[in-house]
Amino acid sequence: MPPLREKVARLVKEGNKGQAEKFQKQLDQLLAHIEKLRSASQVENYDTGSIFDWSVEFAEVFEDGGFDIVLANPPYVQQEEIDKDVKKRLLELYSEAMTGKSDLFVAFYARGLQLLKDGGTHVFVCSNSWLDVKYGGKLQSYLLNNSHVAAIYDSAIERQFASADINTIISFIYKKEPDDDDITQFVSLRAPFLEALADATKRRVLTKTSAEIWENGSDLNNEYEGDKWGGRYLRAPDIYFTILEKGRDKLVPLGSVVTVNEGRPTGANDFFYVQHAIAEEFQIEDEFLYPGLMKTRGFNRFDIRSDHLDRYFLSVDCPKHELKQKKVLDYIDKGESDGLNDRKTFAKKTEWYRFRVRAIAELVSPCGIGSTFFCARNTASAVASNSYTEFRVNDEGDTILLWGILNSVLVWFQLEILGRSSLGGGMLKVDPIEYRSLRVPELTLLEPKRNRIEEIFEILKERTVGSLNQEVSSSDRRELDNIIFDALGLTTGERDAVYEAVIGLVSKRLQRAQTVTN
Repeated sequence: MPPLREKVARLVKEGNKGQAEKFQKQLDQLLAHIEKLRSASQVENYDTGSIFDWSVEFAEVFEDGGFDIVLANPPYVQQEEIDKDVKKRLLELYSEAMTGKSDLFVAFYARGLQLLKDGGTHVFVCSNSWLDVKYGGKLQSYLLNNSHVAAIYDSAIERQFASADINTIISFIYKKEPDDDDITQFVSLRAPFLEALADATKRRVLTKTSAEIWENGSDLNNEYEGDKWGGRYLRAPDIYFTILEKGRDKLVPLGSVVTVNEGRPTGANDFFYVQHAIAEEFQIEDEFLYPGLMKTRGFNRFDIRSDHLDRYFLSVDCPKHELKQKKVLDYIDKGESDGLNDRKTFAKKTEWYRFRVRAIAELVSPCGIGSTFFCARNTASAVASNSYTEFRVNDEGDTILLWGILNSVLVWFQLEILGRSSLGGGMLKVDPIEYRSLRVPELTLLEPKRNRIEEIFEILKERTVGSLNQEVSSSDRRELDNIIFDALGLTTGERDAVYEAVIGLVSKRLQRAQTVTN
């Protein structure tokens, strides 16, 4: 039982009525005073019966501005397991830090910061997921806007709690007005915890200013989207930072030279990406059919041409009464008889079948990467599904230069660091936000090699793409990599380190998947 209430209860039990009334009066006065403190400090009023009310139980603490330190190991509850009404209330309370996809610990981060006085210290042992997943971007932004993230510790070889089935980090945060010059230490421990803390050679410390962190995680409008704090700052091999340092004035975000989008999602890909045989069976008119690229399996090519495709994309953009004399109406009716129009995806669409075709992307890459990665020139002018990421170049004349960059081992290396290896079978998930943040050479640096890159494309376009080990042994692919390495001024040893790092990352990712048991 909390201090003052416990004292009142004890005095009543002892029969000391006078003292009990004295302390009860003191408690009542504190409660009245808290009402004023709440409006001034914006400490939330949890009027929920048995829930612990910090502002009541520690009134003297909040009268002084809050706690000096909040130390916690918040519960590991995934967003799917949070009660719907509880989640709704949490999103109302912590809208600056949480999204609908946030796990429960995000609310603890925000609440912990609120409980601190200015200058107070926030220390959490917590899941590392917010460092890399999409919802973590909002928490990162909240912390950068409201505090100084002083340090994050991550162990490369052990978990903080052996019984926990998640990987954890330790974060040190100070509640203060943020400053662009605030320094964050990202500490990767390369030995058991205490041993690494005692021996500086057994830990790597990367320091970044808040301004640098913000820039790396922002879009072209300087709006913070989120970044891979874990992948980029804690788990990346040392050669990654060498590349960034050598390329300081040579590398630019991929999002600054191409428009990156997810491929065309439909909610019913098997219907809208129509197999050629089905289109012929229904005699769907050509005016509604575009080249379609739905699956990535079997399309691991450097150049995708029309003769490689086995599907069309169905694009109908008119009401049914204008289709009365069209065969495509029979196909739409078949979709409705199969109940497609009743799917949740189409619930708010009166004309569920209507889809427009966007501007065709010159280049496409898979969103899921196994042992093979490729970027294909979209010679077929195909509408790609959401299994792909689409790249629309700012200047069509630069298509082949960008094709060369995106097929380099430098790009695959970065994707292994920034992507999410949470898919089945060890697949790496890469979303447009990760592609946009890739650092690539300025195109002007590759201009002298434009003709040679075009010649390499003419050679590679005739074959399929092999596994990583096969590709790094291929002389034509090596030549493509060397053009990129030359632009950055990497030494022979540094080039070898890139190959060693990416082969190691892919191998570990795929091997880890094989060890998973149900």
